[in-house]
Amino acid sequence: MAVVGFFDALTMERCYRPACADNGALKMLKAQRGLAFDPHIVDTFVAHADELIALRDRINDECLDCTKLSGAIDPLLSPQAAPAAAAARNAAEGTESTS
Repeated sequence: MAVVGFFDALTMERCYRPACADNGALKMLKAQRGLAFDPHIVDTFVAHADELIALRDRINDECLDCTKLSGAIDPLLSPQAAPAAAAARNAAEGTESTS
């Protein structure tokens, strides 16, 4: 959650500052790899950054609320996304995938 929150906080406009560009936020995130954030989590986020940014943009563009959001996330839960989800979970738990 911390990595996503960090990226979201940087890339979303705030009343006191404009949003950072996605590439700039990714650069700042990579700079904190191994310092503030677990390297495996950062690597997984960066590997899937294009998908996550597209999902964020879709949610913002379509003003999806919680009832519509589950449909927007379904592509991330597809069998093709399962290895990435397992890798992120295993990295967070400090275990390796058995698949």
